[in-house]
Amino acid sequence: LQVLPQFSDTGLTAFIPRWNALHAFADRQVSVSGSHNLNGIAKGIDEQGALLLECASGTRKIHSGEVKLK
Repeated sequence: LQVLPQFSDTGLTAFIPRWNALHAFADRQVSVSGSHNLNGIAKGIDEQGALLLECASGTRKIHSGEVKLK
């Protein structure tokens, strides 16, 4: 509750570095199933909360789906 005013003012942007430093799949090989089935390295999240997935074709933004460790 203490950070809600900051979130209200800045949105997710101020919290991204901490999230990316602590998320369980950071820099790990994952597979994502949903509207697309993709494999790649989980690189964190963006300002909208999308997963940044480093794939052979480049970095993709994943907005929904099931993420599994490979």
